[in-house]
Amino acid sequence: MKINDLGRSMIEMLGVLAIVGILSVGAISGYSKAMFKYKLLKTAEEYTTLFQEVLPYKKELEALRGAKAGEGDYYWLTPLFDDMQLVPKTWSRTVIPSKGQEGFIDRLGNYVWPFIRMENNKLNFNILITDSDTSVTICETLYREVIMQFSDILSYTATVKDKNGGSETTSDKYYYGNMYCNGKNRKCIKDMSLKDIYEMCSICASDNRYCALIIDF
Repeated sequence: MKINDLGRSMIEMLGVLAIVGILSVGAISGYSKAMFKYKLLKTAEEYTTLFQEVLPYKKELEALRGAKAGEGDYYWLTPLFDDMQLVPKTWSRTVIPSKGQEGFIDRLGNYVWPFIRMENNKLNFNILITDSDTSVTICETLYREVIMQFSDILSYTATVKDKNGGSETTSDKYYYGNMYCNGKNRKCIKDMSLKDIYEMCSICASDNRYCALIIDF
């Protein structure tokens, strides 16, 4: 009887340990998802705050166009933003690998670089999403929580694929701010549905190239 009881106890103990192991894996997975969602929403808040703090200087920044000779098609704003302490404290300054210019890394590890585009003298932010597994989710959240909130003052936004410094896009991946859209061949950011946002971000899910958001004020 004692031997049987001992055997039964060992089997029961192994069963309990197996159940605990399964529950632990589920708990860790749930915790990881919760942490990612938290960081994602905090990142969206940080982009919103950054744009709100930068936009009052928009005219002054755009007046810098051509202030430095030999800079080509762009005037890079990273050093200026860093000196003015405009970027969130959780971001760090770095060199964008595919660009050879300085930008920032946000709390999710995405590359961000602000600049003035010489051809149209517009304030631009490019966000290069580096994690292919979560790129669609990050893209959708940034459109819902950030970009759509600035439709009144945005020029346009686009989603592109970037690889080794090159990029590609298609015309249906552009949406325009309220002052530039017409609801027909120039789709309006303010009218974007969840389906439109998904289609905008679905380009992020294909092949191994980075997904980039272009935000043009």
